[in-house]
Formats: sequence, C-alpha cells, structure tokens
Amino acid sequence: PTPLTEPVPFNLHSTQMHEVAQAELQEKIEHEEEERNLLASATKANPIPSTTYKPDFTPSKPSMNGRTPLKGISPDLVTKSQAKNRAEFDKVNKIRMDDIMKDKTLMQERKEAEAQEELNEKRRLPVSEGGLMVEAKPIITDDQFPVTKVEEKILTEPVFSPSELRVSLRAEMR
Repeated sequence: PTPLTEPVPFNLHSTQMHEVAQAELQEKIEHEEEERNLLASATKANPIPSTTYKPDFTPSKPSMNGRTPLKGISPDLVTKSQAKNRAEFDKVNKIRMDDIMKDKTLMQERKEAEAQEELNEKRRLPVSEGGLMVEAKPIITDDQFPVTKVEEKILTEPVFSPSELRVSLRAEMR
C-alpha cells in the first residue's frame, strides 16, 4: 500500500503582511497622539516685551487735577421722529401702490376690450376669411336627385302559375 498524505496547513503571506500593516498603523496612530499631546501642553502665548514689563508696578487712581468730572448724558432717542418718517413713507408707498394697481387694472381692461373687439370682428367675418360666421348654403331649387316616374304598363299574363314557379325554383336549387 501507498503511504497516506499528511495535510499541511496553508501558509498565506497575505495574513502576515496584514499583521505587519496593522502594527505599523497602530504605531503611527500612537506617534500622532504623542505629538498632539506635546503641542497641547506647549506654551502658545508670546512673552511680555521687556519694555512694558514693570516688576514693581501698582495701579493707582488718576488725579482729578485739571480735569472735569465725567457726566452721563441721556441718549437722544428718535422713536417719535422715526414713527413720523415711517408714517410719511407708508403714505407715499400706499399712493404709489394704488397707482400701480390702477395701472394694472387699466391694462387688464384694455386687454379684455381688445380681445372682445377681436372676437366681435371674427364673429362678423365669414369662415372663408378666418371668421366664425358660418354661411348658409343656398337652397337648391332644381332637384339634384330626381326620382324617375314609373311608367304604367299594361299587365301581361304570367307564363308560369305560382305553384309551377315554386316547383321550378326547387328543381334549380337541387
């Protein structure tokens, strides 16, 4: 008998390459996180210039010598004048809008009148000229389809009697 073959597991290089790539990606993420933490803890403000820094400075109240004290002045509110201006604007605007509406209604009435005149003109014109008036056809006085008059002739004696006619018709049908 021949020896049995022993199965060998697959050795795929793609799984190893995947593991290496995952490790590199994780290392890159950790490195970026460390850089971000370093930047967050770093000092961002510029130092005070030595020309403005006075180590023994203590603030004091300014002297009032030669200065007039400050006085608060109430603001000049223009609500009344604004309301008056707005009322004037609204009046002028209403007149303007009324004029516009009148113009629109006049234009609409003119268009309707022109359309009515055009319709009346079409109603007056015959169909042959593009109008709506149907011309009646003339009544024909002469008879176009005359009915011929039946001439009355003298009846003749039949060749066959009705019973003989039936017999001869049956004979033909067979």
